[in-house]
Amino acid sequence: FDCQVSDDGAYLVVGVSQGTARENLLWVWPLHSRAAFTELVDEFRGSYEVVGSEGPDLYVLTDEDAPLSRLLAWNVETGVRRELVPESAARLDSALPVKGGLVLHTLQDASSRLTLVDRSGGGARPVTLPGLGTVNDLKGRPGSAEVFVGFTSFLTPPGSYRLNLDTAALEPLWTPDLGLDLSGYEVRQEFATSQDGTRVPLFIVGQKAVLEAGPAPTLLYGYGGFDISLTPTFEVSRLAWLERGGLLAEANLRGEAVVEERATQKLGANRNFTGTARCSE
Repeated sequence: FDCQVSDDGAYLVVGVSQGTARENLLWVWPLHSRAAFTELVDEFRGSYEVVGSEGPDLYVLTDEDAPLSRLLAWNVETGVRRELVPESAARLDSALPVKGGLVLHTLQDASSRLTLVDRSGGGARPVTLPGLGTVNDLKGRPGSAEVFVGFTSFLTPPGSYRLNLDTAALEPLWTPDLGLDLSGYEVRQEFATSQDGTRVPLFIVGQKAVLEAGPAPTLLYGYGGFDISLTPTFEVSRLAWLERGGLLAEANLRGEAVVEERATQKLGANRNFTGTARCSE
């Protein structure tokens, strides 16, 4: 059971799941009455995460009929659902209600994107991030004009930023001082083509001079499975390899952003092997 209270304190929202399965039920109970629970979702047909609320409307992030997720406004009194943010080519990872709108965090080609939209899902304004990387934290109180963002990348240690909702700009609050000059290093994103024609994103990290010079000793790592996305992260230990002229290549294989049924797990593994081989080329 996962329990939370709506932003206005009017409803208790309960998520019911079984083991590690992503599918869950969704129950709602009005806290100031003796009414029974309302079962908004009464069967295990998808994942439903309540990310905020406005009056009787719950903002629900779900993968029901949308493997890459979409955002609904679900009225607990009438049962009416409105689609605010439809499924797109980028995976909708999270949504945060803020003053006058929503902050959407999506994953596109295995790196983060932030977008500001109004409460109807329109008026999209992209947020410029420090580079290809990962938004690892997104915090803000309901209705607040202050939003705090955690960001990291292969060459950027985890830092904290404030998102200006008026300008859609990030303002650095704190970033660790490593005492290192990484201006001579670069992150590139390339795309390999798997045996069946699928495009496989590939990050390549190294010194600019090494990247320009051509082939170099390369550490290739990849993962794909169980709906786990391998996005850019910072690790000091990798710098020793890069400093000595090596390259880091990280392949984003299938299975990260698309859930595979058990019957296709073996097929998925074989596709990942061929995808890794193509990335190595």
